[in-house]
Order: sequence, then C-alpha cells, then structure tokens
Amino acid sequence: MKLRILVVTLISALGSGCSTLDDPRFALQIQPLLSIRHGAPNAQAFYQLGRYYQGQFRLAQAEEAYLKAIAADDHHVDAYNALGSLYAERGDLERSAKMFERVTAMAPDSAYLYNNLGFAYYLQGRFEEAYVNVRKAL
Repeated sequence: MKLRILVVTLISALGSGCSTLDDPRFALQIQPLLSIRHGAPNAQAFYQLGRYYQGQFRLAQAEEAYLKAIAADDHHVDAYNALGSLYAERGDLERSAKMFERVTAMAPDSAYLYNNLGFAYYLQGRFEEAYVNVRKAL
C-alpha cells in the first residue's frame, strides 16, 4: 500500500511539472558530438610497443619504437630509460651512459634513473662514478 501511495505521489508530481516542457528554455536539445580521432603519434603507445619488442629480444624494432616515443614526446622519461637499458643490453655502454645522463637531468628526483646510470658506469669500469650515482639513488 505504501508503495502504491509513493508511485501515485511521484506520478502526480511529475505530471504537474510537465507544463514546463512546453517552455523552449527547458526543451531537450540533441546535438551531434563532433569528435575526430586520428593516427597522431602517441608516445606511450610507442613506448609500450618498444617494451614488447625488447621483451622478445627484437632490439632493432624496440629501439625504433622508443625513438618514435621520444619524437612524439621529448620528455618521455620511460622511453629514454628504456633506450639506455637497450643500449646496455647491446653492449653499447658509452651510449647507454649518455642516455642515462640525459634522463637523470630531465628527472633528477628519480632514484631508479640514478641506479641505472650507476650500473652503466659500473659496466664501463667507472667505479667511482658508479658509486656516486648509486648513493644518489639510495
């Protein structure tokens, strides 16, 4: 019974408010949503693609994807970090260290970047510089 009273009350309240629907100020307007999606470069998508390729040891494709991520967003820290890691994996330690130096300058509060830079120096036999950067990471 209480439910029936509630429904009748709601219907009467809604019914009495219908007169405002004739007012053009309250009329519903339907307009198309104009949205255009295009194939513009997406740095994060290229970065993820690079991670996928690197996981499969397809290093040339990974490098290309990381470079495209950086071209789309020249402040994409993760792409620079991954590229430094890729260069180290290839044995190109000088290039790896330079990449990590660049990215630590971009994000000086990121411990993992200093750790990676320290490891790149360690692999080069630059133990003093490795120590300094690993201490920064800590």
